[in-house]
Amino acid sequence: MDAIAFVLGGLFPTGILAALLVWSMGRITQSAPAIRASVANGSSLILCMLIVGFALDDGGLQALESAFLAYFFPQAFWSVVWFFVLKGRSSAAVKALRAT
Repeated sequence: MDAIAFVLGGLFPTGILAALLVWSMGRITQSAPAIRASVANGSSLILCMLIVGFALDDGGLQALESAFLAYFFPQAFWSVVWFFVLKGRSSAAVKALRAT
């Protein structure tokens, strides 16, 4: 039960960070939604993993592997969501350009 709560709690920070990174990468990789979603979500996973890994260390070694396992599934969920959102936006933009 604790693992489910931790995964559900991981949806918020990974979602916010992924949204900020997708938004900030908008001008750089606007034509490649798969690359944009992959880079933004991979960066979000790494940042969340580092922040939590160093926060859970208790003066010893960093708990990076447990932080990775805690945030992997929420980040995988956001990766799929952002891929379909960006793919839908790019296909809508292509349709709008063809209609003009």
